[in-house]
Amino acid sequence: MNKYIYAINRRLSSLYVALFDRRFSQHNDFILENFQDFFSHSPSNFNDEFFLTEICKFYKKSKENQKNKDIEYQVGNEWLPIYSKYMSEIADVLSQKNLQELSKKYNNFFREKFSTGLHGDSGHERLKKRFFSEKISFIDKNLYAKHCIYIFDVWKKLTREKEIDCNLNDLVVPSIGNQYYFKFDGEKINPSYFSNHYYANFVSKLLNQNLEQKKYVFELGGGYGAFAYFLMKENNYCYIGCDLPENLCLSAFFLQSLLPNKKIILVSDLNTQKVDFSKYDIILISNYDIENLPDNIIDFSYNSYSLAEMHTEAIENYIKHINRISKNFIFHINHNQYTSNSADNFKFDLNKFYLVEKKAAIWNKYINKLSDEYEYLYKRK
Repeated sequence: MNKYIYAINRRLSSLYVALFDRRFSQHNDFILENFQDFFSHSPSNFNDEFFLTEICKFYKKSKENQKNKDIEYQVGNEWLPIYSKYMSEIADVLSQKNLQELSKKYNNFFREKFSTGLHGDSGHERLKKRFFSEKISFIDKNLYAKHCIYIFDVWKKLTREKEIDCNLNDLVVPSIGNQYYFKFDGEKINPSYFSNHYYANFVSKLLNQNLEQKKYVFELGGGYGAFAYFLMKENNYCYIGCDLPENLCLSAFFLQSLLPNKKIILVSDLNTQKVDFSKYDIILISNYDIENLPDNIIDFSYNSYSLAEMHTEAIENYIKHINRISKNFIFHINHNQYTSNSADNFKFDLNKFYLVEKKAAIWNKYINKLSDEYEYLYKRK
């Protein structure tokens, strides 16, 4: 089955759930009245002019550096059409250092083109058409409500199985980026937070077994920063986020706005900027700087979904460096069937690490019966 037939199957699965599945019809949270309230227009108002200026400076230097790098660090495969179609507008704003427009777009980022691929289960146009309009269809209401309740159930199941001590209030985040919500047991929460919260706590539970030294967590492809937020909210690790410059700028805004007491630095070149990692809580580096990270510095390396969406040269290069910089754990969630690069074929160093567990990631299983998303946990031998 190729990825186009897979996509059609996902649409049909979603349609079946919306119209015929009755699993959650009697659930207390299954309420379709006043549904537009979950998507009401309410931009945030975070506006640290100094930090926005730093973001623009970082972007200019990073793009200058990136254009001279090899193909491994250029956008490709499934991310190329996203960048070609959706990134030009925000790239212009960053390049022109238009702080007023940048603040406006970042405080509305969940509804902006440049956040395509970073949240939700639809592209920008479909999300806008389905939910950010005056009338939301019966099908979309049903699908959204049922999927939200399913995700909530998965979160409760997984946190219970892993004996993670948390409660629903941990997912109530200050409003940022004009985000959308659903009501879970009376609490308004962005549904994309559940998986990020779970994985952040999964990581910290493994790392907190030994806290004699400061822990370093590396994330490749952190998107807008939700995983990093939940990881760093209650922990004193050093988080190193590595991504394309456009995404890092958004992540920097998100994390600085919600974690103002954390020491955050944007690094455009680790060769010229000599950074004392021990002095920072959050270090954000452009994708090409992964090759400048020291060997065996990282306690836990993490990637969710983006590796399998890259072109082959990029995948092989990133995995080579993740093998090199990681000293304890590697964990990733990726597609293993309906993709041009199956996660089953990723070349992690089995002389250094062993596969502890491979299991299905079930977050999207309800609306995608053929979901090929799997979790892989590796540990140092």
